[in-house]
Amino acid sequence: MAVLLHGLPAVTPSLGTRPVLVLAVGWLIMSWAPIVRVYESGIPNMGGMAKDDWRGVTQLISTTACPDAGFYVNIPDHYQFGIGYYNPKLLPRTQFLTSPTGNLSDLMVGSFGPHDWLVVLVYGPGVGSLDQLSSTMTASGWTEHDFTAIRAYQHGVSCGTRPSP
Repeated sequence: MAVLLHGLPAVTPSLGTRPVLVLAVGWLIMSWAPIVRVYESGIPNMGGMAKDDWRGVTQLISTTACPDAGFYVNIPDHYQFGIGYYNPKLLPRTQFLTSPTGNLSDLMVGSFGPHDWLVVLVYGPGVGSLDQLSSTMTASGWTEHDFTAIRAYQHGVSCGTRPSP
């Protein structure tokens, strides 16, 4: 079958192009679920996260954190773009946090500075019981900020004003 495209010469598909087309369609079908997981938000435990979570955390930290504050996260470096993408000035003060027991609710909250932050990806490594972590942190005087897939815990007082929602 010949195809004429707007004045171009007629092209006859060869038998060699059909397997390529079948493979491309097959790849798309097989890859569709992971693609959706990456770009869709709000799927706990599946990697989906609304950009607003990162934007909200970054805006809150950028406007309220004290100059001496450190930011501790339970996510590996390649995910810290979440904070650093929206405010690269925060990255030098950001560190990966682990607990000696592997469970963040076992943290020694007294080892943090007076203005530090703990930023927790709720389905990240070591979270364990989110309720237990929240209880531990708030009982020790930390303020919890809930951003759906991210919880930010603020130690001490803020040095700025909280942005309006």
